[in-house]
Amino acid sequence: MKKLLVTGSTGLVGSRFIELVKNNFSVVTLGRNNADIKINLTNKGEVSKTVQSSDAEAVLNFAAYTSVDEAEKEKNDRDGEVYTINVLLPTWLAKACKSSGKNLYHISTDYVFNGKKENSPYTEEDIPNPVDSWYAITKSEGELGIIQIKGKFSIIRISYPYSGIYRRKLDIARAVVEKLKNKEPYLGVEDQKIKPTSVDDIAQALFFLLQKEATGIYHVAGNYSPHEYITPLQFAQKIAGTMNLDESLIKPISFLELSKKRLALRPKNTWLSTKKIESLGFRITNIGEALKKFKNQMLNE
Repeated sequence: MKKLLVTGSTGLVGSRFIELVKNNFSVVTLGRNNADIKINLTNKGEVSKTVQSSDAEAVLNFAAYTSVDEAEKEKNDRDGEVYTINVLLPTWLAKACKSSGKNLYHISTDYVFNGKKENSPYTEEDIPNPVDSWYAITKSEGELGIIQIKGKFSIIRISYPYSGIYRRKLDIARAVVEKLKNKEPYLGVEDQKIKPTSVDDIAQALFFLLQKEATGIYHVAGNYSPHEYITPLQFAQKIAGTMNLDESLIKPISFLELSKKRLALRPKNTWLSTKKIESLGFRITNIGEALKKFKNQMLNE
C-alpha cells in the first residue's frame, strides 16, 4: 500500500481526502494538532528532516492560509504566517521531496489568475498573474517556488471548494444555506464567471492523479455542462432549488458593488478549464448530481 505524508489534514479539502482514500493508501499526517507526526510546519528544519527521513512515496500539501480578507492584514510581510504557509512551506516541501525522491502534490487555487480573461476559461498553459491581494500573491509565489525546484510535482488548482460535511468553514455553498435557513437575504453576484467545486470531486481527482503518478499542473473545477461556468447568483439559486429554500431571498448584486464591501481584492472571472484532467479519463460530477449529494450530506450531519 502506497504511503503518503499529508499536511493540512484537518482542513476543508484535506480532511475529506483522507476520509475517502484511507482504505487505499497508508496516510501519515503532519502538523501541530491532531497529527500522526507533531511538527511545526512553519519551521524549515523540522519540515525538511521529517520529509527526507520518511519512507513515504508522496507528499500531499493541503496546508494553506485561505482567509482572503484576514491575509490582507499581513500584506507584504515576508516573515508573516501567510507568506510562510503559502510560499515557504511548499518550497521547503519541494526541496525535501526532490532530495529524497518523492512526488509532491500541492493544492493551489484559481486566485493565481487576475480574472480579466472574459471569453474563455483559464487553462494550465495560462501564466499566473494575481490581483493585488496578499492571499492571491502568496499562492502564486508558492506555485513558482515549487516549479523552480524542478523536482517531481503536481500542482492542482481548485475553485471555490464546498462541502456538505465540513462545518468548520463557511464555504460558498454553506453560506447560501445558512442565510436562507435564517430567512436572511443572500447577495449573489450576477456578472461573475466561476466554477464552485465539490470537495468530493477534488478528493477523487487527487486519488486519480496519485494512481497515475501524474506530474504537472491540473485544474479541478465544477462541471456546469451544458454551460461552461456559473454566476454566484445562479449557483445560489440552484442551491435554494435543491434544498427547498426560499429563492426570493437571493438578491442580485454586481461584482463591483460587492467588492466595495470587502477588505481584499478578488479576481472576477476565474472559471477553470478541466479538459486536461478529463482527457486522462477523469469524470467531474455534474452540478445537479453534486448538489444532490451536498443536500444528502447536509441532511445526514
